[in-house]
Amino acid sequence: KISVPLSLKWVASTGGVIGFSSPKIGRKYVAIGVDDKGDLTQCGVSLFTKSGEFVWHYNTESAVKNNIAISKGRIFATSVSGWLYALNESTGKLLWKASIGAENDQRWEIASTTVDKGIVYTGAQSCIAAFDARNGKLIWKMRNYKNDWKPTSYSIPVVVHNKFVVTTRTNVYVLDAQTGQSLWKLNGKFNGCLVLKNIVYTTKDGFLTALELNTGKTLWTGNESIGSTVSSPSIFRDKLVIGTENGRVCAFSVYDGALLWTAQTNATLSSTNPYQRGGKEINSSPLIYEGKVYIGAGDGEIHVFSLLDGKKIGGYKLGIPILSSPIIDDDTLYIGGYDGNLYAFEQFCR
Repeated sequence: KISVPLSLKWVASTGGVIGFSSPKIGRKYVAIGVDDKGDLTQCGVSLFTKSGEFVWHYNTESAVKNNIAISKGRIFATSVSGWLYALNESTGKLLWKASIGAENDQRWEIASTTVDKGIVYTGAQSCIAAFDARNGKLIWKMRNYKNDWKPTSYSIPVVVHNKFVVTTRTNVYVLDAQTGQSLWKLNGKFNGCLVLKNIVYTTKDGFLTALELNTGKTLWTGNESIGSTVSSPSIFRDKLVIGTENGRVCAFSVYDGALLWTAQTNATLSSTNPYQRGGKEINSSPLIYEGKVYIGAGDGEIHVFSLLDGKKIGGYKLGIPILSSPIIDDDTLYIGGYDGNLYAFEQFCR
């Protein structure tokens, strides 16, 4: 008998909508970015204790659709109108606020936030910028001078080995993380990425691809179509796991991109992809934990698959689309739902 590995611990409401933003763990709390319901009254950042008690909500001038970042007692979030916020984790007080290009009237909804070694990075297709985490002083900015209106990849920037990696709908950039100097650029339609051992794993033109971090050289390209998914790959030993545009969860070999197994989720409850209706979709990134793959889907379920062969082990039906990606801290799994609730689960099956 296979037992269900998820047991609901608590549910906490942000009052807004949770889109692609995933929970982040701070010193004592769990925080998440909040999208609005159309009236701009509840968008921003919400913070809760690890037992689900509401601590504070900071209201931003527009929605926070993508990931926030936490470092050394500070929370960093980017709004869709191009403002970067720094908040005190304990109190929710605004420490500083900086513009990443709001004056250009561009759309910034894909902008995600990353912090590394005292520098906050944020931006999107038309502009990427780096700020001093202490005071919001601009360190460097790179402009692409291209309209950012087209629906984009919602990718999350990665900083590794003093290199800043960001993927967009038109190319992948690798910059010097300290100076913003361009190291290399590769054209193509890219989605989320993972960087490990000097290899960039990403999706290029709908196919999983491995690139050399230092040069951009293509090491291999998979043959299985993934599509334009927001899902970023996760890795464990010899397997890469990612969600696909048509609602599948696929595992690939890290050596050559060969497909190892695939699992299918159900029809979406309400399509969250631009200009699409119906079908099946996954925009959540998988979490690999103790031989299991945890991932949310448009069908409203947190699915749990065996990392070994992709067999369904269990899951939990929330009943609303899930775009947020799961994280685990102290044997508790946290994930956001499109209904604006932050969910916590415990009692993992071992």
